[in-house]
Amino acid sequence: MRKNWYALLMILCVTSLFSCKDDNETVIDEVWRQQNEEVINQLQFNSDYNRISAESGNGYVYYKSLQEGTGKKIFYTSQVQVYYKGTLIDGTEFDARLFEDGEPFKCAVSSAVADYNYYSNPDGYQSVIEGWTVALQHMVEGDKWEVYIPYELGYGEVDNGDIPACSTLIFEIEVVSVDQQ
Repeated sequence: MRKNWYALLMILCVTSLFSCKDDNETVIDEVWRQQNEEVINQLQFNSDYNRISAESGNGYVYYKSLQEGTGKKIFYTSQVQVYYKGTLIDGTEFDARLFEDGEPFKCAVSSAVADYNYYSNPDGYQSVIEGWTVALQHMVEGDKWEVYIPYELGYGEVDNGDIPACSTLIFEIEVVSVDQQ
């Protein structure tokens, strides 16, 4: 009888080890991942889109110019102001800062420049995901692009608010001003 209790206890212990998950652990929807990868893969065959390689080697962003600017060039060390709208591949809008909203979004092209210390960054230029860093460095003041960012250059394999893990991010980005080159 005692052996049976030990066996039952062992089964319960082993089962609980495999059935519990960390609250911070993201469950990846493999169908969603495949759909997002397919969207990115199809862009290489679309002549409307150009490809830019990430310097990190983590992949590419694809973009289409909607409006050509003629202003200052953006560099890795630049601080810029932009209007943008972000959507997922299913059309869900997850974030936006548009002209109608008033003030543009202030960001540093490189997270190394976006310091959250008030004294070194009193105007509050925020950091951006790697995909934005890649795209912005190829834009000029006045440009407006539609940019596809694969999840490897976005938020990766983790959920981020309304953005599920493994999401391709589609942004419409308009560069309003280059405040620092």
